Amino acid sequence: MIAFETYDWSSFRFVGRPDNIDAAQDTLAFVLLQVEALYKSHLPKGLSKQARAEFRRSFKDACSHRVYERCAKIVEEQTQKDNPSTGSTALVVIEHRKQLKLEVDDYLKAAGARTIKSRSVSVKLNEGYLRGRLAGDHVELNRTIKEIDE
Repeated sequence: MIAFETYDWSSFRFVGRPDNIDAAQDTLAFVLLQVEALYKSHLPKGLSKQARAEFRRSFKDACSHRVYERCAKIVEEQTQKDNPSTGSTALVVIEHRKQLKLEVDDYLKAAGARTIKSRSVSVKLNEGYLRGRLAGDHVELNRTIKEIDE
């Protein structure tokens, strides 16, 4: 499965097998709620409207970029052939990911979709960026099962 933004950056779309898309959409909603809550908890008091907008943008850019880096590291670790933590399933994971990528590429080509590389984001090292970067380490990537007290 692949996630991409449309050419004019107006929307975000997932392409892949239906079960992967459903899981990705649920995970995205789960992560976005956390990023929003982290933003609100880190927002300094007394900012002007313009300063608050800048803080919000830089915080969320940095936080989401950190989450992306963490996800990329997980994928990298899962697809390393000589990684003891993945054991004998590493080749299965690698081949599965290759197959999914081929399916997505074929679908996009048949649909005449035009894809582009991710845009680079200019980084301002301000308070919003620094707090967002740190907050990105606290975003849970997997939901946990919690014990229910009876």
